[in-house]
Amino acid sequence: MALPVKALKAGQEAYWLDQIARNREEYFSGRGESPGRFVGSAAAAAGLDGVANSEQVRAMFQGLDPATGEVRCAPLLRADPRSKLTAGPLLEALKARAAEQEVAELEALAGSEALQGDVRSVQAACRLGGARRVKVETVERLCRKVLGTDPRQLYGEAFAGAWQHRGKRVNERVQAFDHCFSSPKSVSLLAAGGSPRVRRLLAEGRAEALEIAVGYLERHGIGVRRDHNGTDRYQAVGGLVAVAFEHRMSRAGDPNSHTHVLVQNAAQGPDGRWTALDSDRLYAQLMAADHLYLAAERAALTQRLGVRWGPVDERSGAAEIIGLDDRTLIEWFSKRSEQIDQWLDTHGLSGIKASSAAAVATRAPKDYSESEESVYQRWGRELAEQGVGERQLGEVCLGERGRPASRTELDAVLDTLSGPDGLTGQVSSFTRTEVVDALAKRLPVAASAQEALSQAEVAADRFLEERAVRVARDRRLGVDRFSTPELLALERQLVDGATGRTDQGCAVIRPGVVRQVLDRHATVGEDQAAMVRDLAQGGAGVAVVVGRAGSGKTWALGLAREAFELDG
Repeated sequence: MALPVKALKAGQEAYWLDQIARNREEYFSGRGESPGRFVGSAAAAAGLDGVANSEQVRAMFQGLDPATGEVRCAPLLRADPRSKLTAGPLLEALKARAAEQEVAELEALAGSEALQGDVRSVQAACRLGGARRVKVETVERLCRKVLGTDPRQLYGEAFAGAWQHRGKRVNERVQAFDHCFSSPKSVSLLAAGGSPRVRRLLAEGRAEALEIAVGYLERHGIGVRRDHNGTDRYQAVGGLVAVAFEHRMSRAGDPNSHTHVLVQNAAQGPDGRWTALDSDRLYAQLMAADHLYLAAERAALTQRLGVRWGPVDERSGAAEIIGLDDRTLIEWFSKRSEQIDQWLDTHGLSGIKASSAAAVATRAPKDYSESEESVYQRWGRELAEQGVGERQLGEVCLGERGRPASRTELDAVLDTLSGPDGLTGQVSSFTRTEVVDALAKRLPVAASAQEALSQAEVAADRFLEERAVRVARDRRLGVDRFSTPELLALERQLVDGATGRTDQGCAVIRPGVVRQVLDRHATVGEDQAAMVRDLAQGGAGVAVVVGRAGSGKTWALGLAREAFELDG
């Protein structure tokens, strides 16, 4: 299952530089995780191969070419966040001064256009969705020139701390994206208890699956933006530069095979220029890439070790190896997940953002004191305590082989995707990416990792050709959107039914009843009252209400309902 992708800025490379410095020495001495290695077509074309060094990773985080040191993307300089203060106290002080002087508009307090601009910036920061913070220079000017007070009276020592950083600028550009490809727990357990040969074959299979996922991203998820405001979008040329960090254990010391892929936020466009990645395109493809990784991993490990797989989870796209899929066993070796779940329960939170916060709050430093030999010995003992020994691990690898989907199987899957509970079960349209994603979770285990990718993409193209209709162009992503003929026919039926009942004089409420309802609610606005009258007296069989978010549509609909009920 993929962890949420994390955008990394300059200065956030310290953890990964430490990984390289520590692991280059400790991994080869039997301690620590493996150091990062380069992946991606652009990296290979630049001669970046094998283990990455600290200078190369540092160059990635500075927008430079890791091979030559040349500038690829200029820094995005912004005011140092440490030079800003919360805008709320300043706004309240301005409002209090305006009330004292009986001034209606806060800008009237300012004696110059420059100070009026400062007042507006404070107001903007405090609006819904605003930054909530303003520069310390703005605070100082308004306090001394408008309020006639020392800013320390409002902010205390925080003002002095921010003042030290006034005028400083930092690079706010996103320099890399960290995406984590994680194997199912049963794969980690097989690596934990298996022989060196089994671990080697598992590593080879996971590396091949990662190559499949990265290759998919390069073909579909790596793009650039051009023209004013980046309205023109293009496929990148030459792929991506990334460093993959293979980790074998969780911070709780459990087996946990996962790979962090740090993708440099730079790609070459068709015009030859290197610029930032089109993040919209990247994010749109990450889930499909992760599910293709899992499908390719299943095929690669079946090909190498003959393992069999249980059902694929519809949400995560993961399946467990049969024989290591006992729920109790998996939970015993998932202490890190248990820590996160306990934190969420304690704080009464849920969801992706809350889970990310829980992961940070419960994160402990990794223990590098154990040697590789002692780690595997400990895992072997823990597996034996749970009834999984050498014999049980050997029985997991029973000579299973992958295969292509039969015509009958494929037709059944495509029927499901085109049905009412398929791709249009929750949304009215979909992209090719979502078809590939769904197929990666539904097709049988393929004969090889490459065939897992091929059969998903070939089946997706067949589905779009035979069972879908192009309905729109998604300009933000630069891809076509599709729907099914069945859903389009249903929508047409609904529209025809609605337009055919326009003049039926259906359920017309008496004017006196409408007035009675509106008189009960003194706060109703003119636009809301007009909406109630239209709904209650328009006579259309189907009426549509359109309005801005927060304009009171739901409340006004309640008044219309009240009128219908009152008139029987």
